Amino acid sequence: MNGIRQRMSASFNNPLSFINIPIQSIERIEIIKGPASVTYGTGAFLGVVNIITTSQENKTDVYTSIGSQDTYNAGINIHRKENNLYYTINVGIGKTDGIDQNFKDIGLDTNLLISKFMHEQFGYAGISVNNEYIYSSLTIDRNTNNRPMVSLPYLSDKYETRSDYYSFKYILGTNYQISDNILFNASYQYKYFKTELVFDLFGLDYNMETQVLAENAHETDANFKMHLFKKSYLSLGANYQYTGNYKDYLDIPLLGFTNHIKTLNSPMEIWGFYGRLGWSLTNDIMFRSGVKLEKIYPYELQLDANKGNDYIDPGSTITDSSFVATYTYPDYGYSVLPEFSLLWNLNNKNSLKLIYAKAVNKLSIFRINKAQSGIKPEYIHSFEINHTGIISDKVSINTSLFYNNYTDLIATEFYIEDNTSIQIANNSGKLRTIGAELALDYRPLDDLHIYLAGNYNNSEDLNYKSDYPAFSPKFLGTLNISYNIRTFTFALTNHYVSKTEPIYSYALSDPNDINSAPVGRVGDSAPAYLNTGLNTIYKPKFIKGISANVRISNLFDQKMYYPVNDINDLSFKGTLGISRTILAGVSYKF
Repeated sequence: MNGIRQRMSASFNNPLSFINIPIQSIERIEIIKGPASVTYGTGAFLGVVNIITTSQENKTDVYTSIGSQDTYNAGINIHRKENNLYYTINVGIGKTDGIDQNFKDIGLDTNLLISKFMHEQFGYAGISVNNEYIYSSLTIDRNTNNRPMVSLPYLSDKYETRSDYYSFKYILGTNYQISDNILFNASYQYKYFKTELVFDLFGLDYNMETQVLAENAHETDANFKMHLFKKSYLSLGANYQYTGNYKDYLDIPLLGFTNHIKTLNSPMEIWGFYGRLGWSLTNDIMFRSGVKLEKIYPYELQLDANKGNDYIDPGSTITDSSFVATYTYPDYGYSVLPEFSLLWNLNNKNSLKLIYAKAVNKLSIFRINKAQSGIKPEYIHSFEINHTGIISDKVSINTSLFYNNYTDLIATEFYIEDNTSIQIANNSGKLRTIGAELALDYRPLDDLHIYLAGNYNNSEDLNYKSDYPAFSPKFLGTLNISYNIRTFTFALTNHYVSKTEPIYSYALSDPNDINSAPVGRVGDSAPAYLNTGLNTIYKPKFIKGISANVRISNLFDQKMYYPVNDINDLSFKGTLGISRTILAGVSYKF
């Protein structure tokens, strides 16, 4: 968001609950598909989404909206330019009661509705200031919701699951033109994240579980971009990430996980050095390449546990009621992350691009106790051929063929044996994906716009070739149609998702019989569905700057289906969906 990574440094996780930007505050969204580790480092495994909230025009927007499920949101955006100084202020708040559905649709037969567990409130505030040389931004997010995080607490009428998210992010940077041929960029980022969870794992009103995670991290980046000669450039830079404080507190009394605390004994440091080269071989052919060397230095995590007598740490022989253990992240050396692309302008209407990139996904701090067993980071290699063309003045096309190869994926299985939590993890995961993408943009009339896109991919588990990976639809389709009639704009959106399978368990159906068959898929598959929405915008001519908007989601009352997983045995149907919702809003720009 505005160039700040939202990933939690210690867990390498990207929690969307820390991103509560009202859509009215967004200027644009940049999307990079595929590995992007040279620019963004660890975590840019499958793609990057960068949300931009800044604006360089004088305007103020005030907006509010209300809708079904007791939903409302409101906010103000202020954008100002004074000489060479730009500043933006964004403030927004909102709430919703969320989905109102019976639990029997996703699990056991019960009359309890889930609406009380889906209540959500959020707040967001951001300010950015920049001029010709310096830019700076500060954002604060707060999100509180009652969504079940671990299991559905429908056995309890007294307590609700609650999740509180807090984040504070700041960035300060400079773009300085040293000379006509040399540009210097540098930035500093500070991030603070905190999550507080209160949940009823076992449905017992007297026994609530809690978890608190918090961390703060610093990151700096500096690079020089130099024009070597007329048709080429070279960029050299370094990136440094420092996580000094991390805390994970867990309390599950019924399992004996009481006062179970993980903290960093030493800081977590990541160094990266990168370089990029761009060269126009001819007027129609451009070659770009880059490489990043990235390393996580060894660091130590301490576990303090005031545990119950029945709990025994799998990595320890200690059996008393409390213990202190330390785990060390090993030194894996530098990850070498290359990327290459070749752009060929076939003519003034068609271009062809060839791309190769490699990315790494480092070991999460949650798995650090298993790092000693030799678990390595995960890698992806991605190849793509892309064609962009203009068929006529009214039609443009974009096609892609891609191949992704995933190696050393971390496969994990959890189970309980003799009141002991057992985790088996290794780098046995191997996947391969071959796919194609097609997008057509058609404007038959000045006021009519049609966009059609489809993505087909065939993923294969190379260890168990008969099993298609879980939670992965083979086909995704989009059809958007918009039409302007004087002061009205109507937009019809259609999204198609093909069938998805639940997770596959390779545990034996009879643990005492090594010849018994695997358990198979856990729970139900999710059938294919088509979700249709209608959006209407009205901008009256007699009041300049005002607009009204009505959005209807799930126009035909079609649920969205989800395949079940193995986390919660009580939710085995996997058909949680959202019925028709309506949101009406008004905005005034002055």
